[in-house]
Amino acid sequence: MKFMAMCSSGLGSSFMVQMNMEKALKSIGVTDVEVDHADLGSASPSDADMFFVGRDLENSVSAFP
Repeated sequence: MKFMAMCSSGLGSSFMVQMNMEKALKSIGVTDVEVDHADLGSASPSDADMFFVGRDLENSVSAFP
């Protein structure tokens, strides 16, 4: 399974969320999830199984068809 943390530029906040997600998954013993980060504009449905954005972007994104 793959998780993708996303922000508008794909640099700062999404990378911080990626690191926090990896830390949380490790603390509960989950090892079969890959976590990455990217910007909103370059995401496609095939990039991950689950996408995560901050509340500041929740109204700027929609679910993939």
